[in-house]
Amino acid sequence: MEEILIENFEYQEEKDIQLNEIIQEVINRIPQIQQLKSPIARRKLYSECGKKAFLDEGSLQFPIMNPKTCDYDCALLNRTYYELSLSSKPGALDMKHKAKSIMENIGCKYQVFVKIKEDVNIELDQLISILS
Repeated sequence: MEEILIENFEYQEEKDIQLNEIIQEVINRIPQIQQLKSPIARRKLYSECGKKAFLDEGSLQFPIMNPKTCDYDCALLNRTYYELSLSSKPGALDMKHKAKSIMENIGCKYQVFVKIKEDVNIELDQLISILS
């Protein structure tokens, strides 16, 4: 379980900026993401695991498989889901639903909680829903 403390979190007009900062912090904490940042690593993942390794196969964006096992990776799926939750790009909503469907099918229990203040935690998905 990831937990991030956000001090003095308030509903404000800067909510999208705050939410983006939260999601970037979550993304940066997932070790698999660091392994897949370079185009070389992504092409290697594609050649070893196939087109299902990416939610957006055409552009090799949104890796969703573990590069060592070629199995779906709950952390990568969640990262993709959260990132797509903030996107207004065409097709983002469909990809978000696809990521959620895969997570449900493979039984992902990975959740990210944001600690708003002492003894007050909220699941990141709920926070995105509230602020979107």
